[in-house]
Amino acid sequence: MVLQKNVIGIILGFIFMIMTFLYTRGIFTPFFACMIVLLLFIAFLKEESRVFTWVLITFFLGNLMVGYASQFLERFRLSAFSFVMFNQLLLLIPIFMIHYVLINFKRKMSIYFGRPSISSSAQVFYIILSIIILLSFSTLLYMNKMPVNGQSFLYILLFSITYAVLQEVLWRGLLLPHFRLTAGNKIGVIMTSIAFGFNTSLFSQTFTLTILFILIGFLFAIITVKTKSIYPSIFIHASIIALLLISGLMVLPI
Repeated sequence: MVLQKNVIGIILGFIFMIMTFLYTRGIFTPFFACMIVLLLFIAFLKEESRVFTWVLITFFLGNLMVGYASQFLERFRLSAFSFVMFNQLLLLIPIFMIHYVLINFKRKMSIYFGRPSISSSAQVFYIILSIIILLSFSTLLYMNKMPVNGQSFLYILLFSITYAVLQEVLWRGLLLPHFRLTAGNKIGVIMTSIAFGFNTSLFSQTFTLTILFILIGFLFAIITVKTKSIYPSIFIHASIIALLLISGLMVLPI
């Protein structure tokens, strides 16, 4: 029975990965064909798999709404930074939609929203990692040829924290536990990491960068599972984004 449930979960997860790739690359005809297949098969699934399928469908419906809402925002005369921030906040749409689905099926929103459970040896690792991140911030700010002033630094922190919180809540807080429950612990981690890599490399055409994002997603997933919380991943995710922005490898319109 467990094996059968995992097989169904793996099939659904595989469809999710394909749909993520198709959607982020703008290949909409096969994407909507996959969506129709999921909708047709819901009635034949048992409740746990049905909940999982609705979570996946809701994820894509939410992202479609994000796309339309982003186009609507373009009509307003917003500053470049405000437009970017509002676009990030639009991720609340799929988050709330998935939350609504879970409430209707009387499911817990996430098992990873609690206080981190970190062993003594892991605490040493995170302390060292925090020191490295702080030193990296200091070094980049000192060596940066285009100095980051106080206002710019605040904008970078605001964007990095907002981006990291919403991404981690969506991918590690909501999707990851349901993938692990339905497809299996290890396979669920791998599948969400691959889908995260496809989704994050939306504007990248290079295979190498996509693989890098998949590995980063795998790292965040492992940290979340080991600590039983998304908060360490949020901290590391926000730090990486901020470092990329300060170094100039990513550009924020400020």
